[in-house]
Amino acid sequence: MSTFPDLTYVQSRARGIVSAWDEIPNIFVNMAAAGYPTANLAIYAPIRLTLPMDVDRFLISNGSPANVNVDVGIYDKWGNAIWRSGSTAQGPSNDLQVFNISPFLLGPGIYYLAIAMDGTTGQLMSVAGGLQFIRALGWLNQATAFTLPQTATFAKATAAYMPLLSLASPGVTV
Repeated sequence: MSTFPDLTYVQSRARGIVSAWDEIPNIFVNMAAAGYPTANLAIYAPIRLTLPMDVDRFLISNGSPANVNVDVGIYDKWGNAIWRSGSTAQGPSNDLQVFNISPFLLGPGIYYLAIAMDGTTGQLMSVAGGLQFIRALGWLNQATAFTLPQTATFAKATAAYMPLLSLASPGVTV
């Protein structure tokens, strides 16, 4: 009989913050505040969950000014909306904007974090990556999509712009 304690541990749920930037190699990240590329453009940023994740907040990182209306959402890999905030005034400047969500569970899989803004003057913290790089990471766009639609019409990325979009779990401080 072993004298060592049983150290078996099974993680059944992801907890923390998941960002669309998790797939970006750090050597490419040169973050800065920048104006939104095109009014009414939807940007869909892929995330991959390997474990179920309880979600209660969607986060964006505003620059300055933060002076337009924004809509954020979560979509499944087929483009069906799981949750959308609806049109919301952007703000505060130079800080995180937190969208509270009634807690729910996202199962393992591929999802898209979405954002659309009704103007170009509002700034977000973003990476101006090369368009081919953004496409290779699976980022997608949709023209004329403010407010975000119930069903996305995914199209290849046309904007070399990658805003910081994240989800947070209950109990995680942001």
